[in-house]
Amino acid sequence: MDNEKNALEKGGEFLLKNSGRALIMGKDPISVTVGIATASAQLVTGVALLCFGKAIKKKRR
Repeated sequence: MDNEKNALEKGGEFLLKNSGRALIMGKDPISVTVGIATASAQLVTGVALLCFGKAIKKKRR
């Protein structure tokens, strides 16, 4: 049961896996800038969700 992932961990992993897709949004400078900003936000949010989910799991033990 300890190996099961909660919703926060699953969401964090999903964002981390898919953050690279935001970088391939377009070829013009504006699209590239938006892609980099989106990927950065997904990375930060994904890491935060993953860590928060693991912290909750540890506290419940």
